[in-house]
Amino acid sequence: MERRIETLATTCKSPLSIKPLPKNPTKAHSPGLPDAALQHLGKVVGFFGLKGALKIAAATNNPSLFLNIQEVTFRLAAGKEERAAVSNARLKKQMIELQLTNYPTRTSVEHLLHAQVLVEPSQIAALAENEWWLKDLIGMKVFTTDGNFIGTVCDALGKDGQFLEIKRAGAEEGETILVPFVRQLVPVVDIKGGKIEVVDLPGLFD
Repeated sequence: MERRIETLATTCKSPLSIKPLPKNPTKAHSPGLPDAALQHLGKVVGFFGLKGALKIAAATNNPSLFLNIQEVTFRLAAGKEERAAVSNARLKKQMIELQLTNYPTRTSVEHLLHAQVLVEPSQIAALAENEWWLKDLIGMKVFTTDGNFIGTVCDALGKDGQFLEIKRAGAEEGETILVPFVRQLVPVVDIKGGKIEVVDLPGLFD
């Protein structure tokens, strides 16, 4: 099964946690939660039709994990919040279409434009095998399969986290290495133990 890293941009400062790999890969971080009890689903960027359906730009690389949510919290200007029940959520044109209970018209939801959308973590679907949250991988210690310490995970690159970025032990600030996040090279991901094992192929860590 293909491996992937699910990302969650937990503040409004970052629309996505992992970006596609350009020619010169940019870093993408999963920032800390503004509220430990809520996760950032995305931002209201528009509407679908006239019946109150919201257009949400997702703050994750896998918005399908949020399609069974029952309730959301909208964070409006000046920190004001508004909670609402969800009657339907589906993917549409790379966006999440969110229909709220008791918000039957576009006029009834127009005040939510540009609001941040938050959900309780318990509403997010469970990850499949060989899937991890980026926030759980950052900071994990990385060893070779022979037990030699390499460094710590500091980020990931690619739409689905195809590369782990590792800060080498003792390296200068900003000096990192990229390791393809595939089972053949990374056979062990031990979240509970806080460590990752990488096969020490010639040239991989140069």
